[in-house]
Amino acid sequence: MARSLRRHASTPQDEVMQSGLKGPQFHMDGEEFHDLLDVENLLESYFMLIDSTHQTLVSLGEYIDDTEDLINIQLDASRNSLIRFEILLSAGTFSIAVFAAVAGALGENLVLPEAITHDLWGFILVNGFVLAICFTIVAIIYSALVKRNLI
Repeated sequence: MARSLRRHASTPQDEVMQSGLKGPQFHMDGEEFHDLLDVENLLESYFMLIDSTHQTLVSLGEYIDDTEDLINIQLDASRNSLIRFEILLSAGTFSIAVFAAVAGALGENLVLPEAITHDLWGFILVNGFVLAICFTIVAIIYSALVKRNLI
């Protein structure tokens, strides 16, 4: 009976052998075995510390990548709004160019109709009409840009 109890009783050395520790079999006394367990525990704690540090660095790298993507998206949005503003300025410049062309044509040394040159109201009427055409051009261009979702 004592022999069967010995077979089932496990010693720390038997646990090490059953856990898969391979290599030359040698006899360790209790102090050496406890030193071995202490070293194994230290290595396991260092491994866990290194693994958690690695996971933290990986998540930090992903966070940096996400931040870069967010910044690029915000820069694209700002760039798009600047392009929209540039389109509006180009449309306004085009409509002012029409007004400048009419002013240039009227400023040449041509014989103009008497209705324009006779009194001040003819001059105001012609310039007001051309200015209304310029605003109409800007409104048409603006509505076309809004319809196409460009601004």
